[in-house]
Amino acid sequence: METKEQALEEFLKSFRIAYNFILLYSKDHKSFVKSIADLKEKAEILFSFLSPLDIVVAPQALSIDGVLYEKIALHRELAALFHLRKIESIRLSKGISTDELILLFEKLALAPKEVIRSGGLSTLLAEAGPLLHCSVVDLDYSVLLRGEGEEVRDIWSFMLRSAVDKADSSRIEEFAENFEAMLDRVKPSSILEDEELNASLKKFLAYLAKHDHAKFMECNRTFLSAVLKDKGIVDKESNLAKLKEFLVDLSEEDYAQSLWDVIVSDEHFDESGFALFAKLVDRDKHPKVASMFAEKLSRKNAGQLSPGATRKVKELFQSDDRLKISEVYRQAILSIGQGHIFEAGLVFDRVQIDKNFQYILLDLLLAEQVPQRQQLVCDSLVKVWDRVARERNIQYITCLIEVIEAKKAQGLKVLEFTRLVKRVSEFIESFVWEEKVSEGFLQLLESVTESSVGAEEYLRKIFDEGKVLPRAIAMFFALFPAQTGRFYQRLEEKHADVELVAGIIDAVKVMDSPKKLSILESIFAASNDIIKAEILKVMASLGTYNKEFIFEIIHTGSSFLKKEALTVLSDQADTQRAMEMLFIVDNPWGRNNAILLENLGLVEELQYAQAAQYVEQLSRSTPFWNFPLRRRIKEVKERLHA
Repeated sequence: METKEQALEEFLKSFRIAYNFILLYSKDHKSFVKSIADLKEKAEILFSFLSPLDIVVAPQALSIDGVLYEKIALHRELAALFHLRKIESIRLSKGISTDELILLFEKLALAPKEVIRSGGLSTLLAEAGPLLHCSVVDLDYSVLLRGEGEEVRDIWSFMLRSAVDKADSSRIEEFAENFEAMLDRVKPSSILEDEELNASLKKFLAYLAKHDHAKFMECNRTFLSAVLKDKGIVDKESNLAKLKEFLVDLSEEDYAQSLWDVIVSDEHFDESGFALFAKLVDRDKHPKVASMFAEKLSRKNAGQLSPGATRKVKELFQSDDRLKISEVYRQAILSIGQGHIFEAGLVFDRVQIDKNFQYILLDLLLAEQVPQRQQLVCDSLVKVWDRVARERNIQYITCLIEVIEAKKAQGLKVLEFTRLVKRVSEFIESFVWEEKVSEGFLQLLESVTESSVGAEEYLRKIFDEGKVLPRAIAMFFALFPAQTGRFYQRLEEKHADVELVAGIIDAVKVMDSPKKLSILESIFAASNDIIKAEILKVMASLGTYNKEFIFEIIHTGSSFLKKEALTVLSDQADTQRAMEMLFIVDNPWGRNNAILLENLGLVEELQYAQAAQYVEQLSRSTPFWNFPLRRRIKEVKERLHA
């Protein structure tokens, strides 16, 4: 007689197996149907101890009947599966049907992004029909909006669309009140890239335009200010067109106010930001926008502006500026008697002084030869480094690295120089974990030939934190060729985490590395059949493969893997060799009927036309008395010629 604990463990194992099969097959596939039948049987046993079964989800643990389950990989994997889909809890109760279980797994198999964008698993299940013995509670999305990144973008898209579709005035008002804070988390550049979020935001603004015009205008101005601060926006025509669709009904005063706000509040606003602004404003509106901007400058009084803002006005609107439109703003400023802004003079600009000091330190370090003085200069560079790193001034950092390399060549080894080199190296290498890296930092990153953190830190981030970025994996194999075995060891330990392994495969797929195929082959060796099949699909999409590797699978692999291996082959000679391996088989007295029947099933399922002549040849060489094989050959021939 099983105990409750044993019944629960068996149920969870069966749940995981069924999930693996729904990822791989359709809901009608015999393997998945069989796994659901097994799960239902295990569930009925568990219900004799515990009904309803409430599974409460944490990021890396499950809470069931007051007990926390987190010690073994199975518990953590299921917790991650649920948590990624923003599930707070699942309830299953006695009497649950096969159809209800199949529906649950169909929806669980959807990508997390699709689940979130659809409003959560509970919404998806409700849309499919009433479930009497299965219910799901989703996490509170409004709480999740405090996060960052792509997940927040998906959640925001759903909540905007949902609020507008339901005409939920209180929720829409909440969005309007927190619009600026949301744009801090989801940048306009991200909105441009996401068609669904783009459409949801337009619906939201259209609703405001109709029901609360004041809020609508406020949100439009906020969006424009966020656009001007977002360095991720490329001012190509398609992006400009999308942005202008949002900035409807803005007046010249709105444009002038937004330009003023960004100049006085954002020290990183530069000529490229103004160039984008200039393209967003209709050309015939610029004179009036410039005049209103100059009035704001006059009311503020240029003498009361911060030195940084004064410098910014001078830089953007100086007479020799490459942007012709800036001359319109320069003339407007001159017309109100503020021309002294453009005159040379002594301005105590703390920001500029700090930058000058940083460059002076570089000159000193480059020229200094006395170790004690070198130590002092390096100490000062270490002290200013935090600000440099925070500002991400690529021009200065590039100069700093050039100086460091020059001093390395001279053999400088003082303690503070070593500290400085380590801090800079760690900073540059940290970009390997960022999804989007500017061209300048990407070039610096590609020049890294020695890690400042070590192989174990890479393995920890990839396998423990799940940061399976293509750049990071490529960097690991480039920097730690002697540690590849450790990578595959960690992969073996995580082989049951299907989503993690699939993420690594996806990352390797887009890697720009000659080691791509060998990495995939090594992952293949450490994986179960489900992951192996995914790897073969990736190889098929790449259009390049190791012939002997594929032929070995066709020769010794399971029927399931042989089928995927056949889809990889693209060369006619390779296809012929594969068919010979499958059908030119000695079969005395029908001893190898089982093998030939299996191979016939493979080409039939794939509708593999290349096999037709070999099936015909097998038909001619099969004796009349071998009725089972001859009958099957005839069926396959008909299918291949259909």
